[in-house]
Amino acid sequence: MIDYPKLAAEVELRECAQDVVVYDKRGAKIHVVNATAGAILGWCSGSASAPEIAGKLAQTYGIELERAERDVRAILATLEASGVITQSA
Repeated sequence: MIDYPKLAAEVELRECAQDVVVYDKRGAKIHVVNATAGAILGWCSGSASAPEIAGKLAQTYGIELERAERDVRAILATLEASGVITQSA
């Protein structure tokens, strides 16, 4: 798993109603994620660790930290597999 995730250089985020559209210019791919995954992507700056992102998620949505950590791990794994996020240098 990525320790300090950041958006891939070729990826743009756009808010659309209650969802977030993730546009990957490399293959002209579009992913639509819910607001929670969009918030997680917004925190993928390369300077925040996965546990720090989970802490932000728990605080923002008022959920238990354990649940936030599970959710962040799952979402980051999916986003990494699709090439949307990379490891910060």
